[in-house]
Amino acid sequence: MDKYEYQLKTEHIRQVAARKEYGEAAKLCDTIDWTKIRDVKMLTLAADVYTAVGEYEKAIDILQQAYEYAAMGRRIVYRLTELALKADSYDDAKNYFEEFCRIAPNDQGRYILLYKMARYQKATLDEKIKILEAYKREDFDEKWAYELAVLYAMNNEKDKCIQLCDDIILWFGLGKYVEKALSLKSQFAPLTPAQKEKVQKFADKKAQEENEKLQKKQEEQEKKESQAELAKKAAAQEKISKWQEEQEKAYQAEQEAAKKEAKAREDEQKALLEREEKLRKQREEELEAVERLKKEQRLEHARQSVVTSDMNEIMAVIQRAKQEDAQNELQDELAKQVQQVQQLAGERIWSWFLKFLQMLKRKKNCRCLRIFPICMMKFQRTKLQKVKF
Repeated sequence: MDKYEYQLKTEHIRQVAARKEYGEAAKLCDTIDWTKIRDVKMLTLAADVYTAVGEYEKAIDILQQAYEYAAMGRRIVYRLTELALKADSYDDAKNYFEEFCRIAPNDQGRYILLYKMARYQKATLDEKIKILEAYKREDFDEKWAYELAVLYAMNNEKDKCIQLCDDIILWFGLGKYVEKALSLKSQFAPLTPAQKEKVQKFADKKAQEENEKLQKKQEEQEKKESQAELAKKAAAQEKISKWQEEQEKAYQAEQEAAKKEAKAREDEQKALLEREEKLRKQREEELEAVERLKKEQRLEHARQSVVTSDMNEIMAVIQRAKQEDAQNELQDELAKQVQQVQQLAGERIWSWFLKFLQMLKRKKNCRCLRIFPICMMKFQRTKLQKVKF
């Protein structure tokens, strides 16, 4: 827990404790780790809160921690003694009492603590009376003086009780313990005129206070009734205004719904037009695609026809080339065969020609003898090819 959060919580505890809402204050105190706190005032306040709700052990632990950090801790030890008695721990109370007497040997509070310890141990009336008489000799306090007067009355010491009641009435004059002292004395002795006057004043004051309380109560009741009536009127007015607001909201809702409906219709019409336009464009695109497809098909058909014609021409050329190749091969074959035939025929003709020349030679024909070498050279040059004679 940081410092800021601690300050917020402690301030809230102070406010709640000031309203005497100790239950809620105790719950807030439970959220703080008091072992880490050194603020004696805040520790004392937390102890007061736990004491108010009856958690004496927690109050004792916190006061012990506060006593460690306190410069003057006699009031803390005094309270620790009281809390130990409330927590039914007499031994601890005795130890705290001894510590109180050590640090404050002249403090009159030791008699009060001693009286409370005696009352816790259920001591005799005489022991209690001795303690309060010792306290009365050092400090005359109306509360404990009236307590001593009550002890005198219980111990049947009427004169001491009456005298002490007179002293309380004389010394303090007013207050609840003076009124109690007057009531106690009236049980054992008559009151003096001045005391009766005081009793009458107390009675008048009490009656006046009761009248004021009654009047205040009536005023509060009237105020509550008027507030209730005003609250009813305000509630009725609020209902009317609420009804008007609801009607206005309903009307606005109807207007909004009508606007939304008109907008929805407009959006629907717009969407329908957009859909029709989209369909029209889609149909146009489809038509264009069909036209493109037809055009491509025509082009493809033309291309295919061109290719077919080209292929036909190529095939015709190839066929013609094949035919020419076949004719060439046939011609070559024929040429070879002719050559062979010519070679065979040539050899025969040549043999016949030689025979003819020899015959001419034998006949001594000079003209035929001159062409004989030429024919021999030509025949050898052509290697049996065609020879024209």
